[in-house]
Amino acid sequence: MDKLVKIKHSLIDWDYKTPTYLAISDLYKVSLPTSLCSGGAGGVGHQEWIFLKSTLAPCIKEGRIVTYVRRPSVGFNGGFFFFRVQALPTNANPANCYRVWNYGTEYFIQQIVAGVVTTLKTGAISPTLPYGSWYKERVTWWESIAANLGKFLRILYEKDIGAGWQEIATYDHTANLWSASAVNRVGLYLMPGSLPNCLFNDDTEVWKGIT
Repeated sequence: MDKLVKIKHSLIDWDYKTPTYLAISDLYKVSLPTSLCSGGAGGVGHQEWIFLKSTLAPCIKEGRIVTYVRRPSVGFNGGFFFFRVQALPTNANPANCYRVWNYGTEYFIQQIVAGVVTTLKTGAISPTLPYGSWYKERVTWWESIAANLGKFLRILYEKDIGAGWQEIATYDHTANLWSASAVNRVGLYLMPGSLPNCLFNDDTEVWKGIT
């Protein structure tokens, strides 16, 4: 698996809504000097997303997204991971993609097809994800071959709350949607809030390919 070309990213590497209610803040951070948060002025109630530009990563058929997350309180979701995205969203969600997200105590692995959300797998997270402190999440997806020689998409969702990577869930999707697509983008959604009661992300990594 290869990390994408840039070691350090800037805002010019990402697509996001304009105007955006995302913000750069030094209130909480893993690495100096700042982190990304959903707490821009007037941001409450707005749907905020950020996607790696297609010029940098036009098609990540198999890959991984890793990020540090800081939830401010119970009930705040940990953000959404989007992958195999076929086009940028016009509101909160892309019309066609996979997404993985959590409420801190419960996770959801979902597909969105023509705007319709279908939950493929859900369950409890134990131990639950913390709030008020940083933890790490990652989603990895890759194609594998079944006993009947058909391909399926394996989705692996993991957490690191200080004891190393632990599996939250694995799901094998035989439909393997958008496998042949020339456009498979990746991104994040941040639950809207207002500083300091908002979601923070830091040290986000995007990987392409499989080991």
